Amino acid sequence: DQIMERVRTIPGVTEVTWAVGVPPRTGVSFGKLEIEGRTLEADEQVSVVGSQFPMPNYFKVMRLPILAGRTFGADTSVQEVMINDGMAKTYWPGTSAVGRRLRLSADAEWSTVVGVVRDITIPSTGTTKSSASRFQMYFPFAREFESATAIVRTTGSVADLTRRLTREATAVDAGIRVRDVSSVDALLSKQLAGPRFNMSLLATFAGLAL
Repeated sequence: DQIMERVRTIPGVTEVTWAVGVPPRTGVSFGKLEIEGRTLEADEQVSVVGSQFPMPNYFKVMRLPILAGRTFGADTSVQEVMINDGMAKTYWPGTSAVGRRLRLSADAEWSTVVGVVRDITIPSTGTTKSSASRFQMYFPFAREFESATAIVRTTGSVADLTRRLTREATAVDAGIRVRDVSSVDALLSKQLAGPRFNMSLLATFAGLAL
């Protein structure tokens, strides 16, 4: 919270939030998906889903529309979860997923769906979509973590922001390490570097064949 307040004072910064797992570097959660009140068919069963742990304002900062329900609230008596539209339509077709409960293992606490957000398309080299890319679950931001990502909207340069972010973070705690600062464009370019190289190579060989 202190870092966010400091970052908001940096010239050019308009919005800031935190999350663990940010596209295209989203995390995954493993377990056997269970839907309360339903027995899943073989083709509905999944053992891995994409997972992120964002702050409530993450969806506003990321311009990720909430299609139904709401973002996370202050009430911690109920384990809240938000899911993507694809997951909602798969397991609750023709009806609302808000208020329904799910979990990833038989001994886990049930999570109540409080919101449904638009799907995110993440560039991939795979030929088929895995359940981790088709189904996304968002859990409330954990206050204890080994590393997290600050998402910052700014009209300034990445270079200037890097220097200020490091300064403001270490001013709060000298033990904090800013590992990497990158723009969204740079992250996507890195994610697509492999596929682009493969396509260039394929095009070269195709040209030679002709």
